[in-house]
Amino acid sequence: MMILRIATAVFLVSLVAMAGEAQPISNARQPIDDVLPGDEAPDLEADSGWIRVELAVLVDDRPQMLESEQWPAYPAPTYPADFRWLIDSEVLDRLQKQHPGADIDIDENGRIRVTLPEPEPAFTVDPTIDLDEEGTPLLDDGLTNTEGAAASTEADEEQAPELVPLEFIDTGTAGEQPADASAEMDPESDSDLLGDEENKGENAPEYVPPPLPTAFMKRPLDLLASGLNALTRSQPDRLALSTAWVQPPESKNPAIVFDGARAPDQWPQLQGFAQLRRGTETRIGVNFWWSTAGDYLPDTFFMTPPPPVPERVEVIAPPPAPASVRFDDDPEVADPDAITGLTLPADRLPSDAEPETITPPVAIAGPLVNGDAGPLWPWRHVIHVADTRSVPEGQVRYFDHPVVKIVATFTELTWGEVYALGAADDERRAAAAALEEQASEFNSHDNPTAPVGDDLQTPPAGLPSRL
Repeated sequence: MMILRIATAVFLVSLVAMAGEAQPISNARQPIDDVLPGDEAPDLEADSGWIRVELAVLVDDRPQMLESEQWPAYPAPTYPADFRWLIDSEVLDRLQKQHPGADIDIDENGRIRVTLPEPEPAFTVDPTIDLDEEGTPLLDDGLTNTEGAAASTEADEEQAPELVPLEFIDTGTAGEQPADASAEMDPESDSDLLGDEENKGENAPEYVPPPLPTAFMKRPLDLLASGLNALTRSQPDRLALSTAWVQPPESKNPAIVFDGARAPDQWPQLQGFAQLRRGTETRIGVNFWWSTAGDYLPDTFFMTPPPPVPERVEVIAPPPAPASVRFDDDPEVADPDAITGLTLPADRLPSDAEPETITPPVAIAGPLVNGDAGPLWPWRHVIHVADTRSVPEGQVRYFDHPVVKIVATFTELTWGEVYALGAADDERRAAAAALEEQASEFNSHDNPTAPVGDDLQTPPAGLPSRL
């Protein structure tokens, strides 16, 4: 078994090394101040300080593998106090489908806040009021509100004074200009219109750098993709997590929590986090645990469930609809502006009326399976892996373990690579905005065949994975 694990590590390292030969990576680090974009365009081949990190977790939980060793009976995995999430476009797409019309915001740590739209105020009409064919209330004279407005408009037009054509209005000659205005211009002013050659450098447009990529957004694998594809085809390991992201040189390096983009009512089998620590050498710390059915343990075994995944989605519900009151012929309730038989919202209440108390917005954590306790943990045991090791740039760090195997690498990007990613992110945002606007316009019409929910075309969820 140990020989197989060593062969797996050698296989991964050799494939990544072959992929890295196409583009040599320099281990020389530049000061951050020297690589940040300034007033001039940087060399596209120069190091930018941005780094790309790739991480994958493979799992081999076959019964013979789980029974091959004696695992710690009571591991105690925990989440760090300071952490963040990657921005996952699949999660955002799912939330947009679940809450159409809601405002979705992402904070600097990847936490998502969904603010639901306020309900439209409801107006009800007394059934005793006569309505026309279109449902408009009829007034006492038998005219609808629309007809009354049209009659008022016609009366105003009859009383309007006749307009005088503009050519018959005497405008005077105070502001007249010569017919040939160019003859009055100073011939030396041509230099002002054409520009002075000596001032061209001073008036040249300032350098505007291209858009930068979105930091800490989930991306497909690149350097590890071919090696992991070949490995999963030849070995029993299955890929439980594969992700990549880019981050700027000035960013902090908190731990990144991975929850597998789970649904709110599901407990992921793989939990954990990873943290990149940059200093004189770059080190990566991994902390993952895999839940199992515990068939390799006695039937009477019991352990405390591991901590649940921190909730990163917060749904803010709007306040309830405004309270309404019905005005009728009761002499104690009178409003000169109210129409008898109409139900009016609370903001139209008379000053002596007491509107109902409106509760403030509340946060909804999402659907829960076990009441306030959240989803139940459906397993009996966890296998925990925690380690921190150095990762040379452009090389692969393999964390060897019988069940949970972790592969990580990172590389520094050139300015050309950074701007290429930024342009791709910018195009993807523009395409998503265009699709959203198109869908909004389509749904704004009274079209009974308009697609809803999953039938509505949605923006692409990031670049396609090569895995």
